[in-house]
Amino acid sequence: MSDFNHTTLQEESQSTDLCDRVQASLDRIVDIDDFVCEQMSEGHVTISGRVASREESLMCGITARVIPGVSRVVNRIKARRQR
Repeated sequence: MSDFNHTTLQEESQSTDLCDRVQASLDRIVDIDDFVCEQMSEGHVTISGRVASREESLMCGITARVIPGVSRVVNRIKARRQR
């Protein structure tokens, strides 16, 4: 295997691990529908999904930011529409 392929596989693994940690942490504190986490670059993640309130959305962004390895969070988690 070339160094390029090895590096790419290692980066994919780290990306998955980081997003897995983000999801596990958020699952402990809030119910998120349609959750998606993408690592855009080293330490930068974009999270999206739907939660019950704006406060929960803000809490998700704060929680994701304090996870070791995360240096920047783009929070696209939205509050579900209230009826």
